[in-house]
Amino acid sequence: MKKTLFIAIPLGLLLIFGGIQVVHSYGSGKSVTDEASVVHNAFGAHRFGGRGDFLFYRLDRIGKRLHLTSEQKSDLEALKSDLQTIMDDRFEERQQFRKSLSEQLTKEQLDTRAVTSMLHSQIDDRARFSHQLIDRVGEFLGRLTPEQRKELSDTMLKRSEERWY
Repeated sequence: MKKTLFIAIPLGLLLIFGGIQVVHSYGSGKSVTDEASVVHNAFGAHRFGGRGDFLFYRLDRIGKRLHLTSEQKSDLEALKSDLQTIMDDRFEERQQFRKSLSEQLTKEQLDTRAVTSMLHSQIDDRARFSHQLIDRVGEFLGRLTPEQRKELSDTMLKRSEERWY
């Protein structure tokens, strides 16, 4: 039970902190991943180019903080590659969804059942993506040492407290 919670809590926090920005940046069609492209807006927050840039930035920072072994670094790169593939595969589908939804909403006679069905389908797609993300990140977390998981957990809790208190 403790082992499950020890993995589940950091994973949940990672998804909470990273997921908001992933949703915000995903789908813009831009892809800028170098740190020089990170700018601060008027509120001090980061603005990234799109499709996973924030997620990859956070994963790189976490990797540096945890002092990963060379094997763990290659696992992290494989994780990032898998996530990029998943997001790239979803990009065209999301573009088509937006186009179809726009067409439905601009019709003279709105078909609410069709729009509702499309939106439910999109929600299901996002849920599938979230499950894929959780499964893949969970595999990576399982390869960390107990000390690294503790460092990750402490960092996330500290970050959480800084944001909410």
